[in-house]
Formats: sequence, structure tokens, C-alpha cells
Amino acid sequence: VDSKIISSSSSSATIDGLAPYTEYDIFVKAFFNPTLFTSEQVSILTRSIAPLVTSKEVTDSSISLSWAASPGSIGYTLKLSEAGAPSSPRIITTTENQISIEEAIEPFTNYQVTITAQFSAGHVDLSTQVDVKTDPAAPELTISQVGTREVQFSWSQVPGVEEYSTKLNLASGQLVDEYTVSALTST
Repeated sequence: VDSKIISSSSSSATIDGLAPYTEYDIFVKAFFNPTLFTSEQVSILTRSIAPLVTSKEVTDSSISLSWAASPGSIGYTLKLSEAGAPSSPRIITTTENQISIEEAIEPFTNYQVTITAQFSAGHVDLSTQVDVKTDPAAPELTISQVGTREVQFSWSQVPGVEEYSTKLNLASGQLVDEYTVSALTST
């Protein structure tokens, strides 16, 4: 181990470049020629790093996230809330560094997810926030009447959509016709 010199004009110093979540022993030696005095050795544990999101996949009804594990973490707490909503966040805990949230996810909605690492030493203040917008939902098709030469149908409106397209296929899959509906009504 190479000896390094730290410049200090007082009786305090900072050592940087340490590894995250690593235990170190530190002590101070005082030299009074020819005598050497050594302080008591103190063990420290450097803090870990916050979870870093590495991938996110979003559909109209699910949010899937993966993140780089925080060294030394024993688990993670996720807080899921609708962006700008006054409601309390949903709390989800996991020991894995990935999750798929499918329950009570609404289409075309902005969410904030905060991932907090938990440690056996008790500190849980390492977190990362991710903003996610779910995809719009596919329209729900309802057939209201089938005649000998026509079909009447409607569909649920999708927020933000300005134009719909409908295809009429034979049961064999052969395309009969395609229509574009540019009105914002859903009938």
C-alpha cells in the first residue's frame, strides 16, 4: 500500500476516492520523535449508492422497472403516485432490483416512482425518482347491431386520440375495407 500525503492546516482531514458500501478502519498516528502515539481505531462503513434505473417498459396497464442494485442493500421500497395527485403514494417493497407493477395502473397517466434502497444499518435515504407516462389504452369495441348488409358499432374514446381507423376483414383474414374516422366522437 502506497502512503499518501493529505494536506491540512488543522486537526481534520478528508479522504476521498473510497469504495461505496465498504468497511474501513481508520486511526491517527502522532509522531513525537522518537515516540509514536496512535489513536483508537474506529471502523466506518461508507454509504452505498442510490439505485440507478437501467430499463423501463410501459404499457397502458403496467410499469416495469429494473435498476442497478445498491451494494449492501437488503431490499427496496417503491413509492408510486400519480404525478400531481394529492393522494398518498402506493408503497411496494421488494428484495429484487426489478419489478412489474400491473395492479391499478391507469392508461395515459403520468406517474412518479421513487425507489429507495434499504440497508441493515438502518439508513434508507438513497433514492431515485423516475417519471413514467403509461400508454393510451386500446379502444374497447362494442357491436350494437348486426343486419343483413350492415353492422353498427361503437368504441370507447381514448384520451388524446384525434383519429380512429377501423378495418373490416373476412373471417379468413382477408381485408374487405378500411375506414378512417376523424371526428372525436366514438360512434
